[in-house]
Amino acid sequence: MTDETVPFMLKDEVDRVHPVNDRARKRAEDAGLFPRRIRLALQCRASDRSDINERQADPVAWAQPARA
Repeated sequence: MTDETVPFMLKDEVDRVHPVNDRARKRAEDAGLFPRRIRLALQCRASDRSDINERQADPVAWAQPARA
């Protein structure tokens, strides 16, 4: 169950949208092709839901250099 009112997506929810392993996702984050994770706590990282939704709507435009 997803709750669209929560501003963050944890790993299991992001995996449903972008099904790649952690290493590939980290490389995509470093290359600016996927939104960076945010540290919520010492052992907890999450992704911003609005960034993920923007990227899913248009991945090519999201990854343009103007984004950096």
